[in-house]
Amino acid sequence: MTKFAYNNWIHSATGKFPFFVNLGCYPNTGREVKRSEGNTPSVDVFLEVMKRTKREVKIALEKTNKVMKWKFNVRKKTKIDFQKRDLVWVDGLHYNNRCPSKKLSFKRVGLFPIIQKVRDVAYELRIPNI
Repeated sequence: MTKFAYNNWIHSATGKFPFFVNLGCYPNTGREVKRSEGNTPSVDVFLEVMKRTKREVKIALEKTNKVMKWKFNVRKKTKIDFQKRDLVWVDGLHYNNRCPSKKLSFKRVGLFPIIQKVRDVAYELRIPNI
């Protein structure tokens, strides 16, 4: 029942029902009574509707991908490359400073000089014993 509800809802990225995109028709929910009047679309009409639907979905998904890529790149931070002897702060979450409460403890500790670069985001620091 959950799959049916999901597939019978307009998708935000495509603007269409997933059921219609995949099968070319809307599902029978059992509520409406349909009487066959013999007006069945021909295969050519059905294929044309499917091709048009696929084109529209493809265009909608490409537009959605562009928007998502742009939103990601807006929030993406540039890589900071530290050099030897730069002073940096260290996250104080795992730093034991004998404070009775985590709320009152330091958020960051430092400034500590960089001794050498180990990897792209890992550095060896000179931290004094306190």
